[in-house]
Amino acid sequence: AKATRKSVGAQVTWGVRFAKSEEVQHFVEKLSQEVANRMAKARVKGKAIQVTLLRAVKDAPDSARKGHLGHGICDFLNRSVTVAGFTADAALIAREVWKICCLLKVPPEEVRGLGIQ
Repeated sequence: AKATRKSVGAQVTWGVRFAKSEEVQHFVEKLSQEVANRMAKARVKGKAIQVTLLRAVKDAPDSARKGHLGHGICDFLNRSVTVAGFTADAALIAREVWKICCLLKVPPEEVRGLGIQ
């Protein structure tokens, strides 16, 4: 028997580099669409959205990174929100994730990864 899936998500932590907040917002929209696609494929909807934002640690030595595009030493910032009804809508997910990103006030150049679940 196949186990029932408890969560659906997507996370990108490699090659994440931004200069402007618009780039972060676009990334949030793309990742939210991927989560919505995975939810549709699994035929599920959800009420809780969990966001994991990786923030580069200031003054971390470059030697602590593997290669140039890895996330290196990061703080993992986790936040969640519960929406009014069950959804698998990419636009709603993106809107809620973006609100959380804005509340966390991480400068775009310090973002090293994002997970949505």
